[in-house]
Amino acid sequence: MPVVQLICAFLGSVVFSMVFNVNRRHLLSAGIGGFLGWAVYLGMGILTGSEFFKTLIAASFIALFAEVMARVKKAPTTVFLTAAAIPLFPGASLYRTMRCAVESDMEGFVQRGLSTLSGAAGIACGILCTMTVWYLTDRIFRRLSAKPAPTYCTDSTNSGK
Repeated sequence: MPVVQLICAFLGSVVFSMVFNVNRRHLLSAGIGGFLGWAVYLGMGILTGSEFFKTLIAASFIALFAEVMARVKKAPTTVFLTAAAIPLFPGASLYRTMRCAVESDMEGFVQRGLSTLSGAAGIACGILCTMTVWYLTDRIFRRLSAKPAPTYCTDSTNSGK
């Protein structure tokens, strides 16, 4: 069953990329991102039952993958991030939440709604935290590796001569 889920995650990411006209040379990378992100999600499911932590770690991995692939492929990060995150979106959970609401099952609605919201919050927090850390470390390394500005003579007696 996990193999089928991983194949579907790959295909879902690729098809999503195709629908939004992602360049063909990025389709395989986008699909691999969805595949790996879902693999991390399934792996975290073994370690924890918390929907928030499963999606937090998987989304963090996807954001890191997207940043690396953006540098390697010389493309925007969003090309890889949005496609790879598609398998994580809690569509089935949201559907079940709304079904409970329509059927007036308020206990199920609250329980499933909280699960859906925690999954969505995990995705948002994972992407936000990882991209912020990436941006800050990139900025620090750029400042450390920057060459010092050359110093010029500021003697007013020898200006221009």
